[in-house]
Amino acid sequence: MYTNIRFIIILAGLIGFSVHAQSLFPNKAVLISKVRQPINGPSQNQAETDQASLALVMAFKQYTTERVTYDAVCNSVDCLAGPKSHGYDYYVSPQWVYWDNSAQTPNSQPDIKIAVYSVKTRQVIASRIISANKSSALIGAPTPILSEQIKQAITSLYQDK
Repeated sequence: MYTNIRFIIILAGLIGFSVHAQSLFPNKAVLISKVRQPINGPSQNQAETDQASLALVMAFKQYTTERVTYDAVCNSVDCLAGPKSHGYDYYVSPQWVYWDNSAQTPNSQPDIKIAVYSVKTRQVIASRIISANKSSALIGAPTPILSEQIKQAITSLYQDK
């Protein structure tokens, strides 16, 4: 059963799987936290985490004339309660995620779950699960493909109706 669910999520994740369907508004200030390590799998190396964070910043910058800030120290929703969130409209909390037993599969890539919070209400207003393209590892270029998947997922957050 879990294998079937994972298969559906991976297929949907190729373009970004919507968990919350509220559309984001453009030209809002965005605070992005550090990509958190997976709870149920091996940690990702710092280069992969930095590349995913940079891809998130670049993707959000396409939709705002306001500031988009990456904060490596901010790594949980606790940032919503502190002064760091003042002046922002959205808080983005990304995390690497492994499903079922894929952490034991050699060369398995985790997915990235992106939760977008309203700073004002402190509630999740949109989210996506972005599946790392397993075939990208075979051609030796997972980073550009993951960056493109992040860009497409963020685009879909602004286009959901």
